[in-house]
Amino acid sequence: MSSPSPVGRRPLRRRLFGYGFATFGVATVAAIGVATISACVGDDPAAVTTPPDGSTSNGSSGSNGSSGSSSDGGATCETRCLDTSTLSACDGTTTTCQFDCVAEGTPHCAAMYPSGAIKPEMLTLAGTRATTFTTTKANTETGAIDNLRPANDDPLKMEVKQGIGFQLANIDDEHRIAIWVFGSFTVPLGVTVHFTSQNAVAFVAQTDAEIIGTIDLRGYSSSDVLCGLDNVGGVNVVVGGPGGGTGAYGTAGKPGPGVGGMPKTAEPYYIPGPGGAGYGAPGGVGGNGKDAGYEKGGEAGAPYGNGTLVPLLGGSGGAGARASGGGGGGAFHLVAGKKVVIGDGTNAGGINAGGCGGQAGSMGGPGGGGGSGGAVLIETPSLDLRSNGVIAANGGSGGVGGGTDGIPGELKGTATFPPYPGGSYGASGMGGAGTQINGGNASPAPASGYSGGAGGGAVGRIRINNRTGSYTPPNGAVISPSPSGAGAATTFGVLDVH
Repeated sequence: MSSPSPVGRRPLRRRLFGYGFATFGVATVAAIGVATISACVGDDPAAVTTPPDGSTSNGSSGSNGSSGSSSDGGATCETRCLDTSTLSACDGTTTTCQFDCVAEGTPHCAAMYPSGAIKPEMLTLAGTRATTFTTTKANTETGAIDNLRPANDDPLKMEVKQGIGFQLANIDDEHRIAIWVFGSFTVPLGVTVHFTSQNAVAFVAQTDAEIIGTIDLRGYSSSDVLCGLDNVGGVNVVVGGPGGGTGAYGTAGKPGPGVGGMPKTAEPYYIPGPGGAGYGAPGGVGGNGKDAGYEKGGEAGAPYGNGTLVPLLGGSGGAGARASGGGGGGAFHLVAGKKVVIGDGTNAGGINAGGCGGQAGSMGGPGGGGGSGGAVLIETPSLDLRSNGVIAANGGSGGVGGGTDGIPGELKGTATFPPYPGGSYGASGMGGAGTQINGGNASPAPASGYSGGAGGGAVGRIRINNRTGSYTPPNGAVISPSPSGAGAATTFGVLDVH
């Protein structure tokens, strides 16, 4: 028999299946068997099935997939889409695809491809299990979760411990993200999960994610205090959430690209207030001071980033002249292979990526500018945001001169106002929320008082990618910044499934 002419990948598979075993010796048969298997290995595993006994299957042309017969009379081993959601393997077995059945090229079940640092194979990582959070703290450097999971041996490698995977990955040259992988997970009513260390956070649920309690992406200090102080470069500044910037105190701190502006005069009294941080919108302007003919307050922090949240960046810290600005809200990427449920229809719960309020002023000086809200990126085929369920990335308010800290962004859709300062200081700006996406501008110092108020922090950014590329929250549910408000701080996109 003459040797077959060179052929491409799929014709090679059909021609090899077409040969009869009686024509060759044992060694030749073994070699052909290996070649037959290797011809199928490169295809999607769900799309191609090699008969377990080595026999061939009789193929016929199908309307939704590739088919054909060998030129020497042998039958083909083919896969094909029987309809838009059913894949038929070459041994006749069928699979109902979670998404679509793709007929082009090698027919296969479509898979979900999350954005950023999340890899598709994380959705099929072996050894994971359903997890219910009963504890409140997770470490973004080591992967440890109190009473649920120990730290990784090597945080840079994916390790599954107690049924939960973890790995650190790069967002860009300067930022990292802590990725936890679950079979599914639930945050029950009454449980709040928060984070230590400064990497951004990703939760990957291979099937469902249910958040009835709260995932809190606001800053917690090393002593586990909400919007507390940590030492950075020898100066105590208000912490940011995971992936967010710290507050600024003069030139100290690591506030991020949206930091508010500093007044020119910083010593000692009667000075202007600093600006609040920007992110999804501009921050608030600091109030004018009493010195030098009511010198102008610090400028508003500028917006940055983009609506896709790739790269995933957290909020920025507010400026601080005589006190630390508030830290920025954290960055959170939530991926679920089937569905995300937020809220139970009755109780308030959800995801809070609020910025921290600025530190209180002292010695006649103004408070710190508010931190901007952080980032929330949700990717899932189906989002079920129920009544009283909330997704929020609100700004923190400016700190108040005379001894009152600003208020951090809250789990709601309305602006956060700072306490009233009394008659000696200018009023500080509110944190952005809902349709009021800018940080609030502060008031100037009163004629008989001391310093101007501090600007409020702006909203952060929210992105939801699903199958339709759009979403309308039901009555009673909250997305803040509001999708119906001005600007593009909350956006929607189509989930990548192919």
